[in-house]
Amino acid sequence: MLHDVGVGLTWPGVEPVAKNECRDLGLLDSSVQLPFQSVFGAACYPGIPAKAGCLFFSIIANHPFWNGNKRTAVLALDLFMAANGHVLNLTNPKIYNLAKEVATYKERRAGSKEVLDRITWVITRTKIPMWRFKSSKYEWKYYRQIMEQIRLDPLNVPGTLTQQEQIFGRATQR
Repeated sequence: MLHDVGVGLTWPGVEPVAKNECRDLGLLDSSVQLPFQSVFGAACYPGIPAKAGCLFFSIIANHPFWNGNKRTAVLALDLFMAANGHVLNLTNPKIYNLAKEVATYKERRAGSKEVLDRITWVITRTKIPMWRFKSSKYEWKYYRQIMEQIRLDPLNVPGTLTQQEQIFGRATQR
């Protein structure tokens, strides 16, 4: 949904993305599962900034869609942070440049750990807890509503099939 609907709503004048244009559902599933991996009971990406950075990185680097991977990663990052009670204080040019850094990391001969560490650093430095918006009742209500919608969305329930999985009849383990 983030890719098929969100990208078009958020960036209406930019090159459009088509519905159901996932290049590889396995890569998409891998991208969204990676932040939650653990080894010997310890999280590979401990903490919200590290998980958010991994999600952002993996959507861009895995390139699961034919078009719109960076835009989808930006939306996923924003919504992941909102679902976990934070907002990022990043301008559009700064988040765009960060996405471009990720997309070109191999060309620049940067290592994935180096890039992940940079993303995590940026997220850590720019995250603002949503409770800070309580003085502005409108903003607090708006962010709280986003967080609740994300958490209560039926697709966030383990075992629920995504729209593409329903269309193509393929279930992936969540």
